[in-house]
Amino acid sequence: VVGERGGVRGGRGRAMRRCGGRGAARLDRAGIAEERAELRAQNEGLRLDMEALRERIDQLAGAQAECPLCGQDLTEEHRLALLEQFRVDGEAEGKRYRANQARAEALAGHARSLEEQIAETAQAVGSLASLQRQEAALAERVARGRQAEEALASVREELGVVLERLASEDYALEPRLDLSQVLEQAAELGYDIVSHEQARREVAERRVYAERRMQLGAARARREEEGAGLERVAESEQRWGLQRDADLASRAEREQEAAHLRERLGQAPAVEAELDRVRREEASARQRVGASKQRLEACKALERQRGDRMARRDALAAEQSIHVELRTAFGVRGVPAMIIEAAVPEIEAEANQLLARMTSGRMHLRFDTQRETVTGDVRETLEIKISDELGTRPYENYSGGERFRVDFAIRIALSKLLARRAGARLQTLVIDEGFGTQDAEGRQKLVEAINVVKDDFALILVITHIDELMDAFPVRIEVAKTPEGSVVQVT
Repeated sequence: VVGERGGVRGGRGRAMRRCGGRGAARLDRAGIAEERAELRAQNEGLRLDMEALRERIDQLAGAQAECPLCGQDLTEEHRLALLEQFRVDGEAEGKRYRANQARAEALAGHARSLEEQIAETAQAVGSLASLQRQEAALAERVARGRQAEEALASVREELGVVLERLASEDYALEPRLDLSQVLEQAAELGYDIVSHEQARREVAERRVYAERRMQLGAARARREEEGAGLERVAESEQRWGLQRDADLASRAEREQEAAHLRERLGQAPAVEAELDRVRREEASARQRVGASKQRLEACKALERQRGDRMARRDALAAEQSIHVELRTAFGVRGVPAMIIEAAVPEIEAEANQLLARMTSGRMHLRFDTQRETVTGDVRETLEIKISDELGTRPYENYSGGERFRVDFAIRIALSKLLARRAGARLQTLVIDEGFGTQDAEGRQKLVEAINVVKDDFALILVITHIDELMDAFPVRIEVAKTPEGSVVQVT
């Protein structure tokens, strides 16, 4: 029993180690659940990113001249490059998504195996503890049965001795020895031995009977007590025998169960190896958890950076929209176009007035600020159309003198407009050459035009090398080159 109990204690130690393995398996299961939750969160984020990528790809697939994401001009090459980049990003995120899914399924299978291992270990530990308690109780009852059997044998031996002494009258030896000594002393004193012997015999007979009666009574009393004790012992023996038979039968069953458990405990090395493997996996999982926590902190920091950058992006987007509006406003279709549209009629009227004076009403100009494209759209432009008695012709088809008169009229009109809008008076007009392309009549018209506008200027300065023009103006500043240098003369 001691050996078996030692085996049980060893089994109990293994069961405790198995309980420790079960706790480790539970910790591993908790780590697996945490990792699966993290994988699900990553896949959800990947799913949202892939949907956003798919939406961008759909937008780019239908994009024409402008990027649907930023509104900038988009070439076909740029659009295809963006589509390829988004496709590569989508494939990478899809691979990560599928890898996370496969890892989650593997973790789920490992978690189920750990659940089965925990349940099996718990069942084995529970049955082992119950069997150990039953074995201890049976061992104690068998020990009590053996003690009762030994006590019954001792009582039987004592009963046999008493019965033998009663049969051989081997009792009261000292009183009987004292009696013989007394009889010898009586013989020495000379008394009537016959009478005394007869009396002695009678007394002895009577005494023997009395003593025997007393002994018989005591023996009967002891016999009754011993009989009752024997009956009790027999009953106990019978009861203990039955109990022993039942205990032996139960012990046989328990020994079979113990043998079965010992076989199962023989598998303890494999369980220990599995436990070591699970512990190594737990250590590896803890390392992965630590690394994942670090990555999580890094992701949180990146998320905060992303939030800051998203806010910065929104602010830049708002600023960009303002700049786009300003670009549009200050582009050819914006404020300058509006200013031109507002100023063109005034410039056109002023220029036509001067041009009519210089050409006797023969020439007329018109500014076109819009033109129709081949596709039917209307775009902003600025074209000068000049008409004379031959019709409307391009600017390049006119002679140099005619172009000079047109240029002069437009420049004077622009100068007056700018001065008026600046809130100032046009003070000085400088005309540098330009008369060589004019014929005599054209030069005369220019002089007349200058005289017409002379009241609008405080000073009109005409620079020319044509002598006949010099006489057309009241004040002349002649610059002549001499060996000593340039000489200025005012006449």
